[in-house]
Amino acid sequence: MADRDDGFGHAGGGPAGPGASGEQRAGGRRRGGPRAGGGAARGRPAARTPRPQFLPRTDWASSVRRALSAAAYEDLDFAEPAGLPALRAAVAGYVTRARGVRADADAVVITAGFTPGLALLGRVLHRLGMRTVATEDPGLGRHRDVLHAAGLATVPLEVGPAGADPGGLAPGGLAPGGLALIARGGYDRHIRRMRLAYRRRRAELARVAALEGVAAGLHALLPAESAQQERALIARGRRAGVALHGLHADGYWREPGGDRPAALIIGYATPPAARLVPGAGGAGRSGTGSLTISGLCC
Repeated sequence: MADRDDGFGHAGGGPAGPGASGEQRAGGRRRGGPRAGGGAARGRPAARTPRPQFLPRTDWASSVRRALSAAAYEDLDFAEPAGLPALRAAVAGYVTRARGVRADADAVVITAGFTPGLALLGRVLHRLGMRTVATEDPGLGRHRDVLHAAGLATVPLEVGPAGADPGGLAPGGLAPGGLALIARGGYDRHIRRMRLAYRRRRAELARVAALEGVAAGLHALLPAESAQQERALIARGRRAGVALHGLHADGYWREPGGDRPAALIIGYATPPAARLVPGAGGAGRSGTGSLTISGLCC
């Protein structure tokens, strides 16, 4: 279900996957104390956030007008629970083209987003008798919470530099106008532009930082020597008004500590291009080979 590189910020939760179990808990409140600097953070390497300025608003608005003009009045009533048949067919066609997966419209269900879709899937799996599922480790703690709420237990699926490795496991929605954007090829073109734009941004950042993680999506890992150093860097950023995230500090590891790798999670999608790569004046590599806090400020 997780799409790491769709240009709209839907991301998986492996080593290249940002987010934190401490964020977006009940009521949307954040655990772990006040926000950086005691208020709104001055800079935030938003790991899961795409750059809003990349949204093709003109194309989207045109698609909305075109879809509304062509839609039958019946289509404006309550839709089928799984979504409009035409939209499901368009999504199936896109998945077939873009992912090389044989998809059928009858197997497509339109949801409000990844988390609602995961919650629905969890309930369905539980109803079918499944009681345990594997989740990426490291990965988003929130995803584990959603599955636990559906009555499922979770076991770790180890994620390394090459992605998820199932070898260690024991046997055992689009907004209005999305259909028109997809059907006319606008969505495909937008995704190709976004992949190229974000790939270039990651490459620029990689010139000044030894990044790790899958080279896709909206974020990368900046290794730290230990969990202690990771937390120290996060605290240093907080004092500077920069909100940082870490694999240990933000609950990505199912069982943090021990010899598990430590790293900061750096989002490269949102900063303006001129500020993406640190310039002179102390930014760039520190003595430990990592970006300084000044270089991380968005």
